[in-house]
Amino acid sequence: SDHHVGPLCFAGTRQRARRDEERAARTLSDRTTMSDHKLAGLAKTLREQIDKQEEYDLDNYSEEAAGELMGACFAMTHPSVAPIRCTFVIGGGKSTRGRYEPNLYRGIAAALKAIGFEEDNGAALGSTGAFKSQHDTGRNIKVVHVFPLIFNGGGDEVAGGEATGSGAAVPLEADSPLYRLITAESEEAFAALCAEGKLLSYAQLQACNKALAPYLALLKDVDAKMMGGQPLSAAEEAWAAISSAETLQQKAGWVQAQMKVLVAKGELSTEEKRQLMQASTPKLEAIELEMATAQSEGKEKRVAALGKQREALIGLRAAAEKSKPPNRALPPTVATEVANLWAQCLKLRTFEASAKRNQQLLTIEQARAVGQLPELAERIADLAEHARGWFESDEALKARVALAKANGSAAAERAAKQQQQRAVGGGAGWATAGSFAKNLGAKTGAAKGGASKGGAFAALSLDD
Repeated sequence: SDHHVGPLCFAGTRQRARRDEERAARTLSDRTTMSDHKLAGLAKTLREQIDKQEEYDLDNYSEEAAGELMGACFAMTHPSVAPIRCTFVIGGGKSTRGRYEPNLYRGIAAALKAIGFEEDNGAALGSTGAFKSQHDTGRNIKVVHVFPLIFNGGGDEVAGGEATGSGAAVPLEADSPLYRLITAESEEAFAALCAEGKLLSYAQLQACNKALAPYLALLKDVDAKMMGGQPLSAAEEAWAAISSAETLQQKAGWVQAQMKVLVAKGELSTEEKRQLMQASTPKLEAIELEMATAQSEGKEKRVAALGKQREALIGLRAAAEKSKPPNRALPPTVATEVANLWAQCLKLRTFEASAKRNQQLLTIEQARAVGQLPELAERIADLAEHARGWFESDEALKARVALAKANGSAAAERAAKQQQQRAVGGGAGWATAGSFAKNLGAKTGAAKGGASKGGAFAALSLDD
């Protein structure tokens, strides 16, 4: 009997194994079909979330579908105007465990990291561009909390802006300068946008080049996947539809060429020259070291190629050394208005200080004129922000505003001397101040129109 039982048992085992495989395949197929069917609807619901905290159940989602959902929902900034938290249930206790794919978190985490999100166990409501996993012991479920990048309603990206410190390719708003540059249809259109954005300085071009880098790396990965026949995530498909590594490389090349033009012309600020010299020194040392190694190994072609690189870098440094700070003043009309406003500010501050020093009370008219100092500051801040170029730092813009203020200071000084001369000749003293306050009130009222509420320069616009 043993002779017959063995083969029958093996046959039965093979049949059961085949049935188990077929059942598993059907389960996986059903699970994938269900998740695909639900993906578009859930993605739409997530994009429309307005409550601060919402929970979504990913039962019957495959690892791949969960990753696609993350890309579809979070590859672009969320339209919410306030921070939100999206919670996804990905597992539970014995009674519910079978409903969830075991590797859901792996798919979610990989997809979120691919679009620039960071895993942060300390993330909470108010965080953006982050996610974390958690075991809700009270309900005995496993969840993932995602804190999307949001659009703050004022044209700026929250948490990360146009490039994170880590160099991640974060989601961008469609009207942001970087997104417009990346999606420009041609190199000519790209150059026109750079002109529109007033990318005039070496530092701005350098910042632009740095901002393009992570997106170029992302598109190179996308191209490699497409060449290898690998599937793309929803976010990768979105980027592939609007640009390619080849076109973005051409744009980055244009930016780098413009940087070299500015160096060759000697149009670098003192700080730009310092940074260029500092950054190029180790590069030059590395080239020379590699040349010595190639010479010792008899690699003549490599030595010749490195020699050309060395000559080019030395030439670049020599041109940078001869640079003289270029004139990067504000546009003439803006500079004139800032100078006039700043002269008014100085007159008012001098007038106010004189009254305090002499312990004299201001009339209503005089107090009203002095009270217009914040409005003048707002107007200067507004003018400065409108003159800011793309990728221009606060420090660079502050320096340009300071040039205009210097002209205003000179004008205020001349006016003060004239007033002193009139006073010596029998001027009216306080009557002159009152007349000034009256005239200034009219000027300030005219300048007030269209002023913003301060901006980045509200704090510094009354600095000396």
